[in-house]
Amino acid sequence: MKLNKRKKDKKIYILLLVVFIIVLLLKVEINIFENFVNNIFLPIKKTVYRINTKTKNRISDLVYIKEVIDENKELRYQNYILKLEKLKWDKLDKENKRLRELLNIKEEKKMEFIFAEIIYRNAMEFYQNMIINKGKKDGIKKDMVVLNKDVLLGKIVEVNEKTSRVALITKKDFYVSVLTTDNKNLGILEGQNQRNLELKNIITDSDIKKGDKIKTSGLSNIYPKDILVGEVSDVKKDEGQIFKSIEVKLLYNLLNLNEVIILKKGGKE
Repeated sequence: MKLNKRKKDKKIYILLLVVFIIVLLLKVEINIFENFVNNIFLPIKKTVYRINTKTKNRISDLVYIKEVIDENKELRYQNYILKLEKLKWDKLDKENKRLRELLNIKEEKKMEFIFAEIIYRNAMEFYQNMIINKGKKDGIKKDMVVLNKDVLLGKIVEVNEKTSRVALITKKDFYVSVLTTDNKNLGILEGQNQRNLELKNIITDSDIKKGDKIKTSGLSNIYPKDILVGEVSDVKKDEGQIFKSIEVKLLYNLLNLNEVIILKKGGKE
């Protein structure tokens, strides 16, 4: 009995040893296999990790860029608003300055006048006519004198209920009797359908010169005396001619006009 028992125990020990060895071998094989697999897939893992990291960085960059773009948009919008505000205040300041100038003219010359805006100008008749937004209902009458501030611009030639047409002094065959500001030279100023006008009937012996200011003479039932008209820009003396050839330039730029002054005194029904 004892012998059989010993044999049985020996078999169990051997079996356990075999199982232990097998387990040990399996563990070693598994580790070897894992290392093998890791060695094969490690470059792939590294690549995937780098791609993932770069993607995260790019997403972060894109988020940052979007934030910067949004901030720039907001800044541009704020700058735009500030520019609009500045334009508004500049316009108000310019408007106040213009009104002060017009009121000073009224005080200095004791004039009664009406403000009007220019609402239409034909490019083909730029130096001839303009349409203003005042008419019969505003007390406008034909032949009323039209000024740019305190300088002669023209006269009313046609009156409708709400609008009027102004003939400009630059219009061909527009005549005004004028004097030099020293009252020494009397002549006739004529429009030429261009920027400059022609001063006629100034004799060759006159002392008129470039830079002399020209004003209305008052020898008319339309234009009051001493309204500034322009400035002599060129004087020529032709041999054998009785009168000098004289050019007069305007004291304003017609392109910059937006509004005018109409003198209320005078004019025909």
